[in-house]
Amino acid sequence: TKTIWENREANLEKAEMLLECCKGKSDLLLFPEMSFTGFSTEVMKHGEEQEETLQAMKELVKKADTAVGFGWAKKVNGKCRNHYTILQPDGTELLDFAKIHPFTFSQEEQYVEGGDSLAYAPYKEFTVGTAICYDLRFPELFSALSKKADFIVVPANWPASRGDQWSCLLKARSV
Repeated sequence: TKTIWENREANLEKAEMLLECCKGKSDLLLFPEMSFTGFSTEVMKHGEEQEETLQAMKELVKKADTAVGFGWAKKVNGKCRNHYTILQPDGTELLDFAKIHPFTFSQEEQYVEGGDSLAYAPYKEFTVGTAICYDLRFPELFSALSKKADFIVVPANWPASRGDQWSCLLKARSV
């Protein structure tokens, strides 16, 4: 289902319907980068100080009884951090990751502050790690994550016109 551009409330409603349909049918449901607003350059407009998306998703995940990963923006130090959070079926946080490498070619670093730590956590019989979009271009991040993670989730808003690069980089990081 497509994201309704810059409309958090409508997208959360769509997520609720999707989670209801998936209830009892999935161990882990993953939404894309910036799940409920789209990857907007208006990130400061959508950045959250009170973690509204995180709180809303905690309630939805409890109803769905499945683990869910989703992206959102948190205001920090006059900028935003691009987060990806995975919640356990009971609504508690499994992991939270802030994108380390802002996309410099679009001057994302002007409004996005990069994170400073890796994120991985055990879930069921695996350890999951995460990176976000442009982080895929940095092999050292994946080398470090792969020392502990059995699989790495890489949510992205990657343009279709560069889909071949996306596939190539994903394969390279998995090797």
